[in-house]
Amino acid sequence: MASGRFGTLLFVSILLLSGVAPLASAHGANTIWIIARGTYLQPDEIDAIQNDTVEVHNSAELNRTVRVDFDGDGLYNGTHDVHCNLNSSEFCSFWLDPANWTAGQWEVEIIEENGSTMYATINIQADIHVTGNPLGYQFGINDDEEIEVEGGASSQNWLQLVAITSGLGGALLLVNLMNNRNDSLGREEE
Repeated sequence: MASGRFGTLLFVSILLLSGVAPLASAHGANTIWIIARGTYLQPDEIDAIQNDTVEVHNSAELNRTVRVDFDGDGLYNGTHDVHCNLNSSEFCSFWLDPANWTAGQWEVEIIEENGSTMYATINIQADIHVTGNPLGYQFGINDDEEIEVEGGASSQNWLQLVAITSGLGGALLLVNLMNNRNDSLGREEE
């Protein structure tokens, strides 16, 4: 009997804690491949975020050149231009450094030894990080600056409403479980 109440209490506690746990999301740097097959690229368009790495893999028995004209001057000799010569089964790797690579569309040119050219498009999204708490909460910092966030009060009210609703739901569930348990015990004694 005591173990049943403990299990119920544990279940309700976990349910309540999961309702008030903060949500977070993050991403790390990814490596995105473009595979140069015999006569085509797979894929020929990729979506990336600044700080990702792009690798162009040569899977055919051909020598290829991979180029990205970073500064747009057509020379492929700039500091951030990409220029790799690949034999079969080699790859060319370049990092989308947020300090240099801006959000937008970039073209990767892959030239085969016979002179034919294939193009891949990289759609780069900005890597945006929000520092600090957007609701204005500061832990352990005495700062006189106020952070103004549009809609902050309404989102805080929404979170409070969710927390109150979760707490009331958990309490009602606990009372219901205890009443059902007492009813079943009363029936057994009769």
